[in-house]
Amino acid sequence: IKQLPLNTDPEVFGLHENANIMKEQKESQKLFDGILTTLPREVNGGARSSSEIVQELAIDILSKIPPDFEIEDVTVPSMWSAKSYPSLKPLGSYITDLLSRLQFFQ
Repeated sequence: IKQLPLNTDPEVFGLHENANIMKEQKESQKLFDGILTTLPREVNGGARSSSEIVQELAIDILSKIPPDFEIEDVTVPSMWSAKSYPSLKPLGSYITDLLSRLQFFQ
């Protein structure tokens, strides 16, 4: 069991390889839904809407990632992949860790 992949390819279940795109879109939607549920529900006249706050958060995160960073060009050594695990960190800590790792590799 330890040698089985943590994340299986969609082909294993008879799905097209692009099924990962739909899965990732749903995961992103769940992430932003989680962000929205933790935001305070204020109804002030001049307050920003929840979608505006999430939009600003996404823009802020993307602005911190180096512009020449291409996820398709990243190769992870198989030894690392075998020992890695999904992050359980909150979004802020995850982004901070991601940025420090990107800086290390530059």
